[in-house]
Amino acid sequence: MLKRTVVTILLALALVLTLVPAALAQGTIVLVSPPSQSVNQNATVTVEVKIDSVTDLYGVDLRLTFDAAKLEALDANTSLSGVQVEQGTFMNPAQGFMAMNLVDNTTGTVQYAFALLSPAPAVTGSGTLIRMTFRAKAAGNALVTLNSATLSNNQALPITSTLANGSITIVPVVSPTAAPTAAPTAVPGTGTTYVVKWGDTLYSIARHFGVTVNAIVAANGLTNPNYIRVGQTLIIPGVVPGPTPVPPPPSGSYVVLPGDTLYRIAAKFHVTVDAIVALNKIANPNYIRAGQVLLIPTGGTPPVPPSKTHVVVAGDTVYGIAAKYGVSYWAIVTLNNLANPNLIFVGQTLLIP
Repeated sequence: MLKRTVVTILLALALVLTLVPAALAQGTIVLVSPPSQSVNQNATVTVEVKIDSVTDLYGVDLRLTFDAAKLEALDANTSLSGVQVEQGTFMNPAQGFMAMNLVDNTTGTVQYAFALLSPAPAVTGSGTLIRMTFRAKAAGNALVTLNSATLSNNQALPITSTLANGSITIVPVVSPTAAPTAAPTAVPGTGTTYVVKWGDTLYSIARHFGVTVNAIVAANGLTNPNYIRVGQTLIIPGVVPGPTPVPPPPSGSYVVLPGDTLYRIAAKFHVTVDAIVALNKIANPNYIRAGQVLLIPTGGTPPVPPSKTHVVVAGDTVYGIAAKYGVSYWAIVTLNNLANPNLIFVGQTLLIP
């Protein structure tokens, strides 16, 4: 009889040991979904933070980090200040209180907290807590990490959970090889000259002749590559005089230069930012790239050529000069292609629009 009882106890214990791991495996999980995915550079990608197998969830507090060097979080609600994530459907937004929804693209952090309010019932099951859309800024592997997930039930008691992170592989986009153009033939030791026109920069001139900015700087002994003046004659190294250089973009278009913004381009051509965005079908007005050709809406008038110059003296600032001549600060910055408006030097000649 005793032997049979011992056998029964051992069998029961074996059954318990078999079921415990299975029961533990059914605990609540908070995870980044999908766990891994690929996206082309400069494209957008969406990830979700989901919860699986939860019982009586009433409040949630999530803290995440992402690789800010490679990813930029896009705002899900532009009507509010700051960058927001999109709330999921697992917890009804109309039945609760949003305590925090904040994304910092500088530090790559996400803070989100939401709680249901009585008499709303607690939720059980699985679903999406938040959704985030990123722009892939740079190639490489970018992690999206769940640092913490604080969960509570309708009795304000904690719900334990395990966390699962995600990653995004950003694939670099190789630009297609440009078709040959009718650029001048470069011959060592020879060159031609070019007279600077209003609106020119070293970048646009170098691109026009198919040479580098550094080559023009060296050939002309320029001490400040950001400062050239209308009427100045530049030597273009390695270009045979005679053949017509690569034609500029057609009338009504503009080639984006380093440091350009849509606001500056719109001001330069006396049109609105919205008009340029609509004509060029720009999805993200904050993202334009050097070398990009933008169509300028008809009706925009070209900038008025400068009527006078000002030689910088000790104590001058761009703000002070603008006030002196009754023109705008940005008009002087744009006209003179000032890379750093806070850095002007005594003796420098500025064009006044």
